[in-house]
Amino acid sequence: MRVILATPPEYRQLTTPAQVLGPPIGLLYIASYARHYGYLSRTKSVLEVFDAFTLHMKHERFVKNIVMKKPDVLGVSVTSRMFPVTMASLEKIHAALPETRIVLGGIHPTFMAENIVKTFPFVDCVIKGEAERSFSELLISYSDNDQDISHIRGITALRDDKIIDSEPDTIMDIDEIPFPARDLVEDISYGYTWNGLDLTFGKFTSIVTGRGCPFACNFCTNWRFSNRQLRIRSVENVVSELELLKTQGYGSCVILDDIFTADKERVKKICEEIKRRDIDIVLYCEGRVDTADPEMFRNMKEAGFSSILFGVESGSQKILDYYQKHTTPAQAKIAVANAKAADLLVIGAFIIGAPVETIDDLKETLAHISELDFDALEVNALGIAPWDMLYVKAMNAGKVGREDWMRDHLVSDYYDNLTKEDIAKWVEKAYYAFFRTDFVHILRRTIKFISSRDGRNAIVKNLMNPYLWRLVLERGKPRHKIEEILMLGTETMHSISVK
Repeated sequence: MRVILATPPEYRQLTTPAQVLGPPIGLLYIASYARHYGYLSRTKSVLEVFDAFTLHMKHERFVKNIVMKKPDVLGVSVTSRMFPVTMASLEKIHAALPETRIVLGGIHPTFMAENIVKTFPFVDCVIKGEAERSFSELLISYSDNDQDISHIRGITALRDDKIIDSEPDTIMDIDEIPFPARDLVEDISYGYTWNGLDLTFGKFTSIVTGRGCPFACNFCTNWRFSNRQLRIRSVENVVSELELLKTQGYGSCVILDDIFTADKERVKKICEEIKRRDIDIVLYCEGRVDTADPEMFRNMKEAGFSSILFGVESGSQKILDYYQKHTTPAQAKIAVANAKAADLLVIGAFIIGAPVETIDDLKETLAHISELDFDALEVNALGIAPWDMLYVKAMNAGKVGREDWMRDHLVSDYYDNLTKEDIAKWVEKAYYAFFRTDFVHILRRTIKFISSRDGRNAIVKNLMNPYLWRLVLERGKPRHKIEEILMLGTETMHSISVK
C-alpha cells in the first residue's frame, strides 16, 4: 500500500509578523511507530509525510499532488480553522481517487468525530486522540481488506448506517514510542521568521518530552485531548533524542510540552545529563509562572536553554480566574524576574477578548505588560472552537447553535462586551505598551541584544535583508491587518514582537 500522512495548506496566505514553522511532530510519531514495530513491512506499505502547510502550498496544488501520488491511504491532521476548506479539498481528492481511504485526526476531528463521518461520507474514519497504535492497526485492517475496525481503539466510523465508536487510545509508557521519523521531512527547512527576518540559528526542529496537562484552562483543549493524564518520558530517553539530534546536525530545538517546567527536579536532571554528554544545542520551552524556580532557570541556562515563554494571559486577576488559570499577576512578575536573572530571554503571551473582560481589565493587562521586562511579546485575540469549554458555555447560554461545529469562532460574535474592532484596537495597544520609548531602556536592551550570540548572529544573517532596515525605520512596531489580529479559533495568530 502507498500511505501518505499530510498536513493541509493554510486556508489563505498570511502576512503575520511571526512565522514559527516546526515539523508535523504528531505525523512523524505515527510514521515512526508504524515503521519501528513492523506494521509497514507487514502490510508492504510505503509511507510518506507530505507537509503542505509548511510548504505554503495552495489547496489546488495540494489536491493535484495527492491525486498524482495516488495513495491507498491518506491520513490528514486538520485544525478547526482549516477544517472547511480542507474538507472541500478532500472531497475533490475523493472524486478523483474514490478507492483511497481518507482518515482524519487532530483535535477538531477528535471532538467532532461522529458529526464528521455522518456529514462527509468520503471520510472512511476518524482517529480520536493519540493515533500511533490506532493508525498502525488500521493499516493491518486495510491490508487484509477487513471491514470490521471496531476492535481498534479511538476509531469513529460509519458502517452500514451504524456508528462505530471506541474509546481513544492512551499510551501510558511514552518511552516505548520511537523518536519521530524526521528523515521523512529532511528536505524541508523549518524555523522562525519575524517580520521577514530569519531568526533560525542552525537546523531547527521540535521535541516532546511529555504528554498531557493536569490543568484545565478553559481557553485550551490540550487537557481534554489527553484527559488530563500527564505522562513524561524518562530523562535518559529525552536526552538520548537530543544527542541524536545533535549528531544529525540540528542546532536549535523547541520543547513543545505544555508544562515542561512543572517538575523542577526532572528539569534539573535533564539539564545535568545534557551537560554531562556535552550536547551543544540551543533550546526553547514554555513554562507556567507558578513553577518559576531560580535554580531551575540557572540549570537551564547552563544546559543551553536560550528562552522561555510564559503564558501570562492577563494582568487582571478576575480574568485569570475566569480562564481557570490558577495563577496571579504577582507570580508572573516573580517568574519573569527569576528567568531574567538567569539570563534567559523571556516571551510573554497574552489573550485579549474574554467574554467578561472590561476596559478596566484591559488597562490592568497593559500596565502589567509595561511593568514586566519581557524580551518579546505574543498577543492573541481569543477564539473559541467547538471542542473547548468557552464554546460549551456559549452553547449552553444559547449564543451559538449546536449545529455550527465545522469552524471556530471569535468570542465577539456571541458576546457584546467587546466588538471585533475593540479587540483589534486593544491588541495593538498591548504591543505599544510593550515598546517603551525611554532612551535608557532602549539603550540597555540594544546592548544586551548585541552582546548575545543569537543577537549577533541575527544581525549578521540579516544585514542585507531589506526588512531589517524597514524595521529600524519603523522602530520595530508591529503593523497588523485587522483580519489577521482577528483570526478565529484557539489556533490564532502567534504574533510575537521583539525588542
